[in-house]
Amino acid sequence: MATIIIGFGFGEGGIFQRAQTAKELYTNSESSELDFLDDAMQHIDEQLEKAREKGRDNSRTSPDTPVEPEIEYTDVYVTLYTDGTLGFASTESKIANKTPKEGKSWNITGKAYSGEWHEKWNDEEEKYNYYTTATTPWFEDRGQIKTVIFTDEIVPKSVTAWFMGCTELSSIEMMENLNTTNVSNFSGLFCDCIKLSSIDVSSLETKNVTNMSRNV
Repeated sequence: MATIIIGFGFGEGGIFQRAQTAKELYTNSESSELDFLDDAMQHIDEQLEKAREKGRDNSRTSPDTPVEPEIEYTDVYVTLYTDGTLGFASTESKIANKTPKEGKSWNITGKAYSGEWHEKWNDEEEKYNYYTTATTPWFEDRGQIKTVIFTDEIVPKSVTAWFMGCTELSSIEMMENLNTTNVSNFSGLFCDCIKLSSIDVSSLETKNVTNMSRNV
């Protein structure tokens, strides 16, 4: 706002004339600033409308905001071997010096499976027993799985119930090759793995995980 100084005096150019002049200057200055603000707001509204038409709101986006790279899923192939190894890989290549079981190789790229935990009353023991079911294609062979190996990096869509019910599973190797950046559901991953006494999961990315239930 313009600074206005009023000098005191009488006669032509005296206090009354200067006061009138000051009033006119103040009014004109205020009107000019309001017009400027109106023009500025109209310009901003026009720019926001253009941004909305392009599907983005410039008022909420900073040019300095880092854009995280999109993580892509990899192909995921699973093979059960005669020695009880369940191998995970990003290609169809097999683990050297191991014999795949016939008809026990699966392409699970982009697929998500589920599992369920059930309770059933046992009259003889007078207590509830529980059992599990899963939709993974190797679930019917769960009693033969002793070792899991991730031979190279895989980025799956889901790991839900992958090892559910694998009561003979006792070791998991090369866990660092399991990239769980995109995974939000870990439920049932290790459920009922009673021989898996210890496992290092420090390499797993869990920042997006919202469900860790049924992993005992």
